[in-house]
Amino acid sequence: MKNQPVTLIDVAKYAGVSASTVSRVLHQNPKVDEVLRQRVLHAVQVLKYQPNANAQSLKTNHTYVIGFLVSDISNPYYGIIARTIENIISPRNYNLILCSHAELPERESSYLTMLMQRHVEVLVINPTCENNSQLAQLSSYIPTITMNRKVIHPDFVGDYIDTDGYAGCYALAKRLLAAGHRDIYCVHAPFKYPNAVDRFRGFVDAMAEYGITVDENYPFLFDGKFTEQGGVNAIRHMASFSSRMPTAILSLSNLSTLGILEMLQKCGISIPQDVSVATHDQIENSGLFRWRPETATYDLQEIAETVGNLILYRVQNRETKPVQKIFEPIILHGNTIAHPSNTLGAKLIDALWNI
Repeated sequence: MKNQPVTLIDVAKYAGVSASTVSRVLHQNPKVDEVLRQRVLHAVQVLKYQPNANAQSLKTNHTYVIGFLVSDISNPYYGIIARTIENIISPRNYNLILCSHAELPERESSYLTMLMQRHVEVLVINPTCENNSQLAQLSSYIPTITMNRKVIHPDFVGDYIDTDGYAGCYALAKRLLAAGHRDIYCVHAPFKYPNAVDRFRGFVDAMAEYGITVDENYPFLFDGKFTEQGGVNAIRHMASFSSRMPTAILSLSNLSTLGILEMLQKCGISIPQDVSVATHDQIENSGLFRWRPETATYDLQEIAETVGNLILYRVQNRETKPVQKIFEPIILHGNTIAHPSNTLGAKLIDALWNI
């Protein structure tokens, strides 16, 4: 027995009871005699018996495993949500598997296969939007909750939790426009993502209200790819605007904003004296920074609690109508918006040459 895993039969023999009695004790059946219960529990402790989770799941139809697949595990947004989900599901003995696909479709597909093989009871995903067919197939037998990005596929069935990025970016653009800015540098994200399109439409519609058309001829656009490095690259790209420099930056992603602020600081640019900045999604601990960007944020605790409670609901209610919940933005006023300035150009270009 030393090199073999301890079985339920071993426990029964040690305790001098039947295997069915051991099973009833482990499943906390109240009808088991207390003397027998204590003998079984003592045998479990002495033999260090570990119930087979896979075998138990076959009998109970529960694996008590939830999958959470996100785009970037370093994004504080998902860290807060994951922590709250765990707090909600752990008292029900559920465990969370957290994975990050880093916007790589191949990695996402691999994780989806792994989570399927682990028989997760519910899948929560912020998808790459590149494996919609696989997700549609998976959603036919695993309850699926998508966050922030819709899965566009006729066979997909699942719940959808998102934020109103259109309203948030529209409000931020209007704030910049009201301050007098017209040349606004929009650091957006790839348009294959539905939430990136929604946020960009908010910017475009706000600009249109001031008679500014944002199309292929509008010069101040850059794809920040939802990443911090994308924000860094966006500032480097501003060197190409030497003849006409934007007076404000609207970042449609908090991670891109971190890269933008990092580069502006390296270049010795003053905010908002040289350039105004606004961002979609809150930057963690921004109150500790010298710069507190004008921000469209959301109640992350409420979002996370909604997802956590929806997971528990889906475990018991697989066939009910899909749930959709869109959260409205909260505009946090900071200290990064002022009237337009013409001091950015020379300072930025000189600094970029020296970095």
